[in-house]
Amino acid sequence: MNEIIFSAGRNVHHADGLNVVRLPFPDFTRHVLTGAATLAQKDGPYVCGPMRDGRRNLEAALPVAFAALDLDRVRDEIDMSSILEAAEIWRGFGYTTASHKPEAGIFKMRLFFALDREASRDEYGRLCRGIAGRLQALAGAPVEIDDACSKPEQPLYTARAGAVTWEFDGDPVQVDMVLSEVPKDAPEAARPQSAGTAPDWLAQLLDGEDVHANALRVVGRMVTSGIDDATIRATMGVLSEKVAEARGAERAHALMGTELDRLIRGARRKGFAPSHVPEIDGDEIQEEAGDEPAPPKKISQAPIESDIWLAALFAKRQQGRFRWSPGLDWMVNAGTHWQRDETLLRYSTAKPMCAEISRSKGVAPNTRRSIASAKTVNAVLTLARAERGIATPADAWDRDPMVLNTPAGPIDLETGKPLAVVTDRDLFTHLTAAAPDPAMRTPTWLRFTSEIFGNDLEMVEFLQRLAGYCLTGDRREQVLPFFYGTGANGKSVLVDLMLELMGSYALNLPAEALMRQQHVAHPTELAQLRGRRLAVSSELEDGAYWAESRIKSLTGDATLTARFMRQDHFTFKMTQKHIVVGNFKPRLKGDDPAIARRMVLVPFVEKFTGHRCDPLLSHKLRAEYPGILAWMIDGARKWAREGLLIPQKVRDASAEYLNANDDITLWVDECCVTGAAHRTPTAVLYKSFAGWKEANGERPQSVNPWAARMSQRFKPFRTMHVRGFEGIALRGLSEPAYSNAAAKA
Repeated sequence: MNEIIFSAGRNVHHADGLNVVRLPFPDFTRHVLTGAATLAQKDGPYVCGPMRDGRRNLEAALPVAFAALDLDRVRDEIDMSSILEAAEIWRGFGYTTASHKPEAGIFKMRLFFALDREASRDEYGRLCRGIAGRLQALAGAPVEIDDACSKPEQPLYTARAGAVTWEFDGDPVQVDMVLSEVPKDAPEAARPQSAGTAPDWLAQLLDGEDVHANALRVVGRMVTSGIDDATIRATMGVLSEKVAEARGAERAHALMGTELDRLIRGARRKGFAPSHVPEIDGDEIQEEAGDEPAPPKKISQAPIESDIWLAALFAKRQQGRFRWSPGLDWMVNAGTHWQRDETLLRYSTAKPMCAEISRSKGVAPNTRRSIASAKTVNAVLTLARAERGIATPADAWDRDPMVLNTPAGPIDLETGKPLAVVTDRDLFTHLTAAAPDPAMRTPTWLRFTSEIFGNDLEMVEFLQRLAGYCLTGDRREQVLPFFYGTGANGKSVLVDLMLELMGSYALNLPAEALMRQQHVAHPTELAQLRGRRLAVSSELEDGAYWAESRIKSLTGDATLTARFMRQDHFTFKMTQKHIVVGNFKPRLKGDDPAIARRMVLVPFVEKFTGHRCDPLLSHKLRAEYPGILAWMIDGARKWAREGLLIPQKVRDASAEYLNANDDITLWVDECCVTGAAHRTPTAVLYKSFAGWKEANGERPQSVNPWAARMSQRFKPFRTMHVRGFEGIALRGLSEPAYSNAAAKA
């Protein structure tokens, strides 16, 4: 949200008569980071969620547009750096708190994040735990938050003198998506625990030598006990420290990051059983308690400690966590889907592995420095790209066009049901912003879709099929929907909702990509279309011309070759559908039937001004996202069975638009007269047409295809000396005698 409403107090004793402040998020950031920068003591100015009647207590807490996390048990500077890198995916800021004492090994910080909608007090604690879980998964480091601070009414002291501050430029936290990962009915006992409050978990993890198998059993028991994912991550993060102390850091790997996410996902989706997650192979390096890891064991034909051997070790340990694909580069498992490793997590993983091997028993002192060098780390990652389980063809991702990945798991769009079986071959790189909920009622959405089309049920049903079609990766329709209206008619609210709800499956594509221009789209601009299901272009300029050849390519061709920045070119199967939104109608050359077949103009004629304008409409619709996504999925099922079934109203509007842009029609209206008595040679007519096109800054079509189009409108004639058309003559040269004489000449 662009504006933050909060309450502000002078000190912890100031709980009545609080000021309620409304600020844009950048000003809210400055207020918190600099409002008390001259004070050193802990007590002093604070902020909290907005309080009704200026009184800070539980009952007075109003919905809040930011989330604040207090991290009081960060292990060290490395973990702090990893958490801050992970936090950059969201919009927010942070600072070290007054009790942060790095010289004493105490690392504490407070992070604020902007939300895409306000969260109620009942949602706020779950939301904070969900954000913490996301941070832990991305950072690969334990993220424990102070539950006492996860309440809107909790006073949050602003940054004090000497605090280290940070700002993050990502997107607001998608509240509904995060909440969908944290069950509402999580028991009170399932709140984040320290290792000291769960000694049975630690004992079970240390029972025997196979910590990986033990972790699977412990996670399964937590899942069946009703503990939510964020709490499992937080608890296992604490336990990982104890396991690392007792058995070494490598044994604690299964308790952290994406490996832990894989265990949780397997337990939730398939039911808990040890066979569902592969055991660590007997060749896996096993560390004993002590200062040095055990001597490395042979896991490939290459000499132990060589770059090739280290690459094989990295691939063996990180299988299921990292993959590499040509063109895409390194991919990291984010739990629900895979994403590009833009934060270089692979280096954060390979560096400690090389350092660990360099410290192993039996490693010659003169080779230890070499193994732990940047050169070796780079070599390991380069060689690991070709290892089995890491190397992945570019076309292996997002293979099934009729499967949609959601936070609740993949959905079969042909049936509308969750995918019956999910395997390691199902590699998703995209995720919707919410999980579908077919049982949710959506009165605001149903009223909105009815009103924008003037209560025309046929148009609403068409919209549902079109929205469902956009969820798929199928492009058989080869259409270009153009949502046209002069403003304040609901079309922008509609496409903004689709963009937001479809998450990373959808993107904004600059309108210039579809308009005629000197600039040709760079391959990196087109690479972002890989795996997308929807591309929306808006902000059309008056008088612009469609780039018709590019439209045919982007809506008709099967594949596209592009590249990401500093990566190799790769070819991918296009899955995106394009929707264009505009208040102006771009011009067409009017000589291409393929464009006429693709153009689907959807008119938006209603006006929502004055009492019909609801400034909170987008906010209300976000609360219904799970139900709206279920509605769209039902539309995909209907499309698969029936097709788009374009209404006659849309066909008529499309035909009217095409006719208004038909160059022959416009030329005839401006330069010709028609009538049964007229007959004019083809050469005379074409010379006039070509001159008219050039005067309008357009290149004329060649004579033969132009004549073929003319023959569909006027009757051709042919004499021994000339060919021409009956029923048409040039304006000013339209006397029947002239026309007939010219035709006989």
